[in-house]
Amino acid sequence: MSTQNFNDLTCVIPTHNRSQFLRRQLDYIRQASDFPSVLVIDSSGQEHAEVNRGLVTEHSTKSIGYRHNPTSLFEKLSNGLESVKTPYVVLCADDDTLAPAGIAKCLQVIQEDPDLSTVIGRSYILNTGTKQLSIARGYSLDATDPVVRMQYYVNNWFSNFYAIHRRERLLEQLRLSWGVVHQERSRLLKELLDSLLSLCGGRLKFVDVDYLMYQIHDDNYSKNSVAFRNPEECDQLVNAVGVAISEYLLATGNSQSVDPQPSILKMLNSYMTTQRIPGRPRSRMRKITRELQKLARRVWGDRKGSGWLEKRDLPFSETELRDLDLRLGFRASNANPKGCFASGNISRAA
Repeated sequence: MSTQNFNDLTCVIPTHNRSQFLRRQLDYIRQASDFPSVLVIDSSGQEHAEVNRGLVTEHSTKSIGYRHNPTSLFEKLSNGLESVKTPYVVLCADDDTLAPAGIAKCLQVIQEDPDLSTVIGRSYILNTGTKQLSIARGYSLDATDPVVRMQYYVNNWFSNFYAIHRRERLLEQLRLSWGVVHQERSRLLKELLDSLLSLCGGRLKFVDVDYLMYQIHDDNYSKNSVAFRNPEECDQLVNAVGVAISEYLLATGNSQSVDPQPSILKMLNSYMTTQRIPGRPRSRMRKITRELQKLARRVWGDRKGSGWLEKRDLPFSETELRDLDLRLGFRASNANPKGCFASGNISRAA
């Protein structure tokens, strides 16, 4: 395979007290056919941090940097991005797998179109516990009105966070969102705010290439870190998110409305009524609405227009992955579903 041009891109990998997943990730990166420069941003305690520093040194044949920043995910990302020099960054969790060839094609797309804020390719979901493999295809959000883009997104939420971003724009958005919602109050709203701010900044483009494989395992975190003591707490945070998005739209000159706040708050409140949120019981109508949304995805999910999310099960086999590097990651994740507790080589055999 020819060498990809990743001079303008840095892969940022956040990690926290999961040395075994970082070890598996770095073993994969070392053996993948090609990969951009990497920055590991670590918020681990001292014991894991010492191990992680050693892992980065061990894999020094690749261009891998390391920063220890014992803060929350979004704060350490903001601090880490300040040290990155490339104009583009791609985010990847320590337990997920990126396909270098797909990254290269997505990078070319965002380089050629200044109106794009985010680019992402086809994603797979690997559940190592239940032995399931599925496609979450993703979609483009091309509407010129950012509020319309956001509306499509909340109707068919598939995270656009682990994607290729313009570094300066992402850093600006992370700094803004940090003062609005702390992840310990609501990871759901925190992640939603960051994703919607990205859509405020520009269009989201889906590229039809194998790009990423998410892994689901038993240690996934709850979307809400702390249960709300009363519904008013949640309502206040939702309102703060709506205000922040509206102000960002107006400040950047991207709003097509004199006052986008009413439309945004209506959209957010409608979305929140369908979510399972600790401390905020769902009504029967909310549950029915959520199930109807899931049914719509199953019935129309194979449409390729903006706003539709494809999600379908595949046979549990690496041959379902067209990209050879993703097959390598599939093999590694299944051999070590809880991460690697000792470094070793992953077989590249087909």
